[in-house]
Parts: sequence; structure tokens; C-alpha cells
Amino acid sequence: MHQLNLLLAAVLYTAALSSAAAIPQPPISTPILPPQTTQDNNPTPQLPYGVVLNNCTIPNTIAIAFDDGPYIYTEQVLDILANASIHATFFLNGNWKGNIDELSHVVKRTFAEGHQIGSHSWSHLNLTTLPYNTILTEMTTLESAFLRILGFFPTYTRTPWLHVNELVLTALADLRYHVIGANIVTDDKELEKF
Repeated sequence: MHQLNLLLAAVLYTAALSSAAAIPQPPISTPILPPQTTQDNNPTPQLPYGVVLNNCTIPNTIAIAFDDGPYIYTEQVLDILANASIHATFFLNGNWKGNIDELSHVVKRTFAEGHQIGSHSWSHLNLTTLPYNTILTEMTTLESAFLRILGFFPTYTRTPWLHVNELVLTALADLRYHVIGANIVTDDKELEKF
């Protein structure tokens, strides 16, 4: 947990420096993605489906994203973000480190506190190693869980390890997902070595 506190402190420090820059910037808590919707009611047709988006949709904005939850540390991260009045995007799995149904209260809290929810596949498999139908199953199984827990499923996804290929992007486009990448990857699992 010490590594998590260090990582979040660094992120919050970077955010504070960014907001103090000479260029006027929206507040860090500005949502970085358009509002939550179902696949059939997407208000952002200008964003492409099945194409990796590596930058914020709002210029001069820092987007903080967490992958691989919900997990035992998610609520502590939510507490830290709430104390700093910062919103983030949480790309959640269905059943990898923690089971989304068993941690549904964490998912509900994340959404209720104004954070963006995204899909990170059901079981965190490397989608580039899977056939088309299995990719669809990874995504639609998680969609069903989101429907049970939140009453909708997100239109945004980040693939495990940011791995994509043409087949993955085709499947995600067919499911009408906006694929979110990253332009800075902290690789925070490396902090465990320190």
C-alpha cells in the first residue's frame, strides 16, 4: 500500500503543477470523457469506434485512469481522490483480481462519486491472442455485469496491457466501443521493486 500512496502523491503533485501553469486549464476534476451512456444512446458520434484514442478530449487536461479494479485498494484510492477533489476514469474487469459482483458496492460508489467507468474486459486476457468470438464474449460478459450493477454499460474500453491488433479493434468497433489508450504509462507495478 505504501507504493500506492507514493504513486498517488506523485500524480496529485503533477496535477497541482499542471494547474499552476501559465496556460489556462480546466479544473482537474473536469470529466475527460463524455457522459456515461448505453451503447444505443451514445451522445458522442464524433469519437470513432475501434480506434485507439491516446489523448484527452479536452485540451490541456490531465486524465488520470486506473485499470484492473475493482480490487481491495479501490476504496482507498477513492478516498484519496475525494479528499483532493479529483475525478478519474476506472477501467474495470469482471473477474480478475476481484470479482465485480462481489465488489459491486465499490463499483456503485465509484460511479456515484462522479468517476468515469470503463470496461477492461471480463478476465484481463491478452485480447490479441484470442479469436473474434472470444473477444466478444470477454466484452459482453462484462457488459452484463455492468447492467446488473449500474443499469448501463460503458462505451469506453481500455484493453489489458494496452495490447491491440486489427482483430481486436474490429471486434471493439463492432461492439461500438471507443478504445482508450494512454500517452503516459506509469507502469506502477514496477514500484513493487522499490
